[in-house]
Amino acid sequence: MKLAKLSLAAIMAVGALSTVNATPLEDAIKGVDLSGFTRYRYYNRDSVAHDLANDNERHRFSASATLTSPVAENLVASITADIDLNNLAADGAEAGQDLRVQQLWFKYSNENYSFKLGKQALNTPVTYNYFSVATGNGARFMYTGVKNFTFAAAAFVDSDRNFALTAAQNAENLYAVAAIGSFGSVNAQLWAFKMTNIIDDEEFLQVDGKVAGFSYKAQYVRANLDSAISTETQSFYGVQLGYKMDSFGIKGGYTGTSSKGGFVSLAGGDGSGFISGGINSVYEISNQADVSSLFVSVGASFGKVSVGAGYVDDSYTAGGLNVDVSEAYAKVGYKYSKNFNTSVYYSSLGQDVDSNEFRFEAKYSF
Repeated sequence: MKLAKLSLAAIMAVGALSTVNATPLEDAIKGVDLSGFTRYRYYNRDSVAHDLANDNERHRFSASATLTSPVAENLVASITADIDLNNLAADGAEAGQDLRVQQLWFKYSNENYSFKLGKQALNTPVTYNYFSVATGNGARFMYTGVKNFTFAAAAFVDSDRNFALTAAQNAENLYAVAAIGSFGSVNAQLWAFKMTNIIDDEEFLQVDGKVAGFSYKAQYVRANLDSAISTETQSFYGVQLGYKMDSFGIKGGYTGTSSKGGFVSLAGGDGSGFISGGINSVYEISNQADVSSLFVSVGASFGKVSVGAGYVDDSYTAGGLNVDVSEAYAKVGYKYSKNFNTSVYYSSLGQDVDSNEFRFEAKYSF
């Protein structure tokens, strides 16, 4: 959203407060872009997992705003602020809250490359990439001088939580290189990572594409963790196939992880780039060994209304025991306007985990 117009009163106020050396507000906001969203979610959950009851209602209020402005030729600056509040409905207590400047960076770019410096989103397929994304303090370099290819290198110190390969919450240094390219209708990307005290070396490979309404995606990931965590090589593999025609779509897939190790898995979590199915079952298989997950989902849209349903069958090993979890879910969305959407879903987990969740969401984007 461009900040291009000022009211007469605002212009007069700026003129009254300006000094001789101050930049007029009209000039200061030229090219400035403001984007973000505000979102409300209501959760109603009842569950019995491993003989522990966990029933609650929860209200979650989230907002994010990003301000990006040109600084000089080929140079821009950006700042992102987030707020996230969780309230338990039973007594109004705060289940958690977070207000912070999430990103603050400068970026220089020209025709063939870009360089970004500062606190920024990690933006890798193995990090949390939705709201309140994983961030790090560091630098990222990208080169696009070769047709149909992008090459990237990054180094971050004190990278924060939500790294899909670990349950640890401590800040660590992350290093990454990547090659991303397209070969006709086939896309491919290869990443290599190292994370101090957690990952000695890790590789992520993905191939995907679309042909006449059909889509496919395949992934393979392997990681050698720090010896203090595990001496076993971890691996993840997944495949997903889909078909879309007009307003109807269907997709299904399979994922698995290695049976060795188990302290840390590559199953990923909500928001990572890993192939996954379902809504809540993904949390059940994260950080588990010997995971096997089979999923299918269908969806359709009718004007402003969208509907969808899916089923997931998971199994994994925990504490030497085999655990089976299934999930069935249904969801409905209504696009009230270009910028305002509402949606609801109902998810039911069964077999060794008994859990049901209803969620309503209203989101305004700008």
